[in-house]
Amino acid sequence: SMGYNNCYVEFDLYFRAIASTNDPRDIYYLRFTQNIDTNLDESYAKSTESTVKLSNSLNIIPDKDLRENPTTKGLYQTGDTITINPENAVRIATVTDTNKNVFEPNEGYGSSAYKNCPDDDLLHNPVVNPMVTYFNNSHKLGDLYLENYENRVITKNTMYGNDLGIFKRTDGKYNDIKMRVYIWLDGYDADYLEGVDTSEMHFYLSFTKVGV
Repeated sequence: SMGYNNCYVEFDLYFRAIASTNDPRDIYYLRFTQNIDTNLDESYAKSTESTVKLSNSLNIIPDKDLRENPTTKGLYQTGDTITINPENAVRIATVTDTNKNVFEPNEGYGSSAYKNCPDDDLLHNPVVNPMVTYFNNSHKLGDLYLENYENRVITKNTMYGNDLGIFKRTDGKYNDIKMRVYIWLDGYDADYLEGVDTSEMHFYLSFTKVGV
């Protein structure tokens, strides 16, 4: 579905519960599958990396500049590019008759200068992350300015353990669940800016039921 100010993917899913057990539960919750051991069945959002060309100069701490062979350590000049990964700005919303959820599958702030940095605290510091600084310069809005990670409410990977819908057993049968799914890229996320060319996105959604 597309409009002047938004663009998102929208589709419906239908679920039916079958309890193949001698002791079926009266209530089952519909949830995203979580396989902690292998991760084979976990839902995910993936994309190809994209580049952003800077319209202004950015300064970061030289020691935290992880680019290969930069012209000047710690200095990004107008026309330079930084690499981002839009998968970290994906949002997934699920809506059923009983539950509404919005998830951010991947947490991020990516940039070519700060990929694979071992210090998670510095990852969200605009002094060392050019993508955050670029985000601030591009939006010019006080409410969106990212001073540091603690000042921004960000939803981490909370897809697992959240109830998406409820199956209730009546006369030996469970109700069906209709779920509407919305997937979009959040333009107010520092991992993505509207207008960035995202050539390819991949999504995998896996569901299960949990008895109580």
